Amino acid sequence: MEANGKPKPESEKLSGAKNNFDVHAYRNRKRVLILFALSADDSRFVRQQKMFASSGTGFTEHDLVRIEVFETGQSRVGKEAISVDAASRLRAKYGPKAGAFRAVLIGKDGHIAYSTARPISAANLFGLIDAMPMRQEEMRRKATER
Repeated sequence: MEANGKPKPESEKLSGAKNNFDVHAYRNRKRVLILFALSADDSRFVRQQKMFASSGTGFTEHDLVRIEVFETGQSRVGKEAISVDAASRLRAKYGPKAGAFRAVLIGKDGHIAYSTARPISAANLFGLIDAMPMRQEEMRRKATER
């Protein structure tokens, strides 16, 4: 049962996933990379994961949160599951057609900064972020703190 007295959606009851997940909760705090794929076994998603495997602390350094949205299987933010309903809302707002792969980068300002139908290397992703005005300011601020 939810706080409003209504029963939890079936998808949330079964998976323990968060149904109220909202990407806008990261606005002004984090950049968001949403990866859309058919499933965790999708060859494009697997390739994307391999491309990020050697990224080290790049995601943390760039204030970047990764969200994985699958048509089949458990979607997640990091290791935390999100409900089928929340994943469907993300797919409807940012995603590709059914069965397609897409990587969408959302800046701290909440706007789509980049979108591609192909996996992107960590170096290219971090380069895109480093070129963003807000990131430029962050780097200047860190340089003066040293």
